[in-house]
Amino acid sequence: MKRMFTLSLIALAGSCWMASLPADPASRQVTQESMRRKLDFARGVLEGLTLDRLELVVTNAQALRDLTQTNAYTITGNPNYRAATTNFSRHVDRLIDSAKAGNLQRATEAYHDVTRGCIGCHKTFRPEQFRKAQAEAAKP
Repeated sequence: MKRMFTLSLIALAGSCWMASLPADPASRQVTQESMRRKLDFARGVLEGLTLDRLELVVTNAQALRDLTQTNAYTITGNPNYRAATTNFSRHVDRLIDSAKAGNLQRATEAYHDVTRGCIGCHKTFRPEQFRKAQAEAAKP
């Protein structure tokens, strides 16, 4: 009975993960390109935080938020993915508000939450990609 339950959970997790992936190569490419742009905006936020240029933080965080709201992130139809995206957007909004208020400390804390959201999402929805990245980082 316990084994059957475990196998069912594994099958359910695998199904959720498969459902989160775009079905066709064209959709996959659009998603990959969007994720790269998202990464570029996150780098821009980090640059703004590091240089204490909060206007740069606001500009890049707003672009990051806008990109998150595009179709590229809603094509999966996976409710868990949508929840992760909603949570991510909340962190980005806090980042924007903190930067607009001139509060570097709060903006930095919000950026930490944003990056944790990125990593958590990739761990959940792209486990093979996350393992590969960790293996590459561990190489001398």
